[in-house]
Amino acid sequence: MSRGSRGLGGRLSVRALVGLGLVAALSNCGQSGTAKPKLTAAQARARNAAVAQEVIASLPVKPQTVQTLATSSSPCLVDPDAQPDGTVQYGTGYNLVGLTVDAQTLAAVRKELEAKHYRFVYASASTLQMHSPDNSTNVTMDRVADSAAPLNFTITSSCVRPDESPTPIPSPTRAEIP
Repeated sequence: MSRGSRGLGGRLSVRALVGLGLVAALSNCGQSGTAKPKLTAAQARARNAAVAQEVIASLPVKPQTVQTLATSSSPCLVDPDAQPDGTVQYGTGYNLVGLTVDAQTLAAVRKELEAKHYRFVYASASTLQMHSPDNSTNVTMDRVADSAAPLNFTITSSCVRPDESPTPIPSPTRAEIP
């Protein structure tokens, strides 16, 4: 199932999970117009690791083991109708072995992240969405009910240039797109 998030101009793919899961996806491809990556790729990967630690620390019960899954990258689309602008997002998945999640866990995570100045955006019985304190990232957590699979989440960076350059990349305007 894919969900589009345009609050920060990014696109999130959520729930590529089997069983019980938690997905935290971070996206900041900028508003429509010009994408302005402010991080290098290395800085984005380091930010992902720091945010993953914040999410893990916010859990009311700590996992037995944290398994790091595959790291991936995907092109950013500043505007769904535009061509990719050359920026990418980096993501890493994590399994938190020994944890299950329910609505109370999501509420506890929300409370902990709010204490760290994350801003609440949306919540339901199975979803929590928050923005980071500097508004550069969007954290979305979804749970899949009725499963014994380990708790899982993914951290995805802001849009960055893959060549490590933090230089802003202008997005093509509609007139420039064939």
